[in-house]
Amino acid sequence: MSCVSHGQLLGYSVRNNDGSVVQMAAKYSRKPVINAGDGVGEHPTQALLDIFTMQKEIGRINDKTVLVY
Repeated sequence: MSCVSHGQLLGYSVRNNDGSVVQMAAKYSRKPVINAGDGVGEHPTQALLDIFTMQKEIGRINDKTVLVY
């Protein structure tokens, strides 16, 4: 999957069972590669969605403390 804005590729979001696939894509890509989940690895795209949801629901989040449990 890729992220495109105004016809320009901004980066890639890769989801695969094998974390080495994401590492290999990042090694050879000239664009940012986000690990969208590899089974045991991080899932930063979920964190971004959580932040966007909080901002939408409560407004400004710069001065807030968030606990992730």
